[in-house]
Amino acid sequence: MPKEKTDYRATLEQLNNLYPGRELLTLEEMKAVTGYRTRNSIIKHFPSVCGGRYNKSTVARILAGGGKGDPKWQEKRKGTGSC
Repeated sequence: MPKEKTDYRATLEQLNNLYPGRELLTLEEMKAVTGYRTRNSIIKHFPSVCGGRYNKSTVARILAGGGKGDPKWQEKRKGTGSC
């Protein structure tokens, strides 16, 4: 079983403090969290779910240095599931 990155829990806790009561972040919130200024930069580095929203645990993993995980995430990022 893979280990968590050292900063994962601290990053997730910080995201939970900034945006309590929600699991998904909007594009504007992602810009504030990551410091990226363009939509394309965020799309390039983070997989989205549910119509352009971003899961906090996935964002925390990537920010902690965990990478995107599944190499085919870009194919899946448009997802057809409902929110």
